[in-house]
Amino acid sequence: MTSVGIGTLPPRASRLILPPMQYERRTDVAAAMREMIIGEAQEIFLVAAVDGDDVRDVVEVARGDYHSVRVSLPAVLAVPLLAGCSRLVVGHNHPSSRLYPSDQDYNLTKQVAEAANVAGLILQDHLIFAPDGRHVSLRETGVLEVPAEPTYKEVQA
Repeated sequence: MTSVGIGTLPPRASRLILPPMQYERRTDVAAAMREMIIGEAQEIFLVAAVDGDDVRDVVEVARGDYHSVRVSLPAVLAVPLLAGCSRLVVGHNHPSSRLYPSDQDYNLTKQVAEAANVAGLILQDHLIFAPDGRHVSLRETGVLEVPAEPTYKEVQA
């Protein structure tokens, strides 16, 4: 699948969605994601490519069923890398109305943060949305600590 203006997404990415307006604050990421997944009957996993306070792209990288979604880490990391951004925000919905993160959500957040770090990226937040539009931020709850810079160590070959 070819994305609009930033290159080619990996085969597992289902489609690129560009929000209709320019988002200029990180708080707008939640609004963009909410708009894209509200009312969906299956779990959808989104990735936002963030550059400073600008949100460059919001991309759906996975679609699951009512209780789960399988996420490809390469597809997640491709979004900010192809957009030329150093930060990302991920988000998904809980169609079952359960707003609070599950153990799988915590584990996925840790995996994405570690993979992002290895790639020289920073995971800024993981947002989880209920069907009514409310959301919880794993950063705001203290589950996700966001470093100022990636902490990976360069390896010489």
